[in-house]
Amino acid sequence: EATAADLILMVEEALTNAARHARARRWWLKAGVAEAVLGVEIGDDGLGYDPVRTTPGQGLRSLLARAAALGGRVELASAPGAGSTVRILLPLAGASAYAAVPAASVRAR
Repeated sequence: EATAADLILMVEEALTNAARHARARRWWLKAGVAEAVLGVEIGDDGLGYDPVRTTPGQGLRSLLARAAALGGRVELASAPGAGSTVRILLPLAGASAYAAVPAASVRAR
């Protein structure tokens, strides 16, 4: 239950960022399971940003910390004018797929 609640908060944060900061007109959410890892991807068609030059705000730092606390990671992909994608990857119960993986992976598109 705690993992589900954290995941809901992480998805909510990603959607809030798309609406509040990106001025997105459309967004999408995809979810799936592969090799004992739950993956959730939230994307938008908003303004985008340069993830290498942008300092994460409190909401994004919270999202990264929640994923790390669950043994997972967050991948961010964006570029100015190209929207953004947030990918949340969490190991399922009993799996330690990301125990040694950094909490965040940031890349430009």
